[in-house]
Amino acid sequence: MGNTYNYYGEDSGGMQDAHLGKFIYDACRKADGDVNFADYDWDGDGKVDQLFILYAGQGQNVNGADTGLIWPQEGSLNSVGSDQQPFEMDGVTIDSYACSCELGENKVIDGIGTICHEFSHCFGLPDTYDKGTSFGQTELKYGTYVWDLMNNGNYLNGGYTPAA
Repeated sequence: MGNTYNYYGEDSGGMQDAHLGKFIYDACRKADGDVNFADYDWDGDGKVDQLFILYAGQGQNVNGADTGLIWPQEGSLNSVGSDQQPFEMDGVTIDSYACSCELGENKVIDGIGTICHEFSHCFGLPDTYDKGTSFGQTELKYGTYVWDLMNNGNYLNGGYTPAA
């Protein structure tokens, strides 16, 4: 990769990484010799339909105090605030992405829960976090908490048995 882990994970306020777009670009560039990105244009529209990157180490969802870690997320390079515009590799445009971390709490291999959560965003599912359980807010939103993959159910049993 072209930069340090702290560079890619540097926060730009709230739960946003300042250089995540550059991370997506650098990871794709690094994999380009081994991956034909055109294989992931499933509908023939000239765009990679979904890119998922599993990155080394913990994510900031596990250790929020470490502002040099990358937040697991789903998004688009074309979104407001991205430091990298969509780019082309192997004749297709890469724009939408999702990513998650290799390690969970206590720096052991993370379960599949956060991967499932972020990949579910790729299919259009929204977050259903309770405002009373996330980010210091007090209003109850859905009430599903650990029983819902899109709330905090991705963390059940260290992510090894996520909620449906």
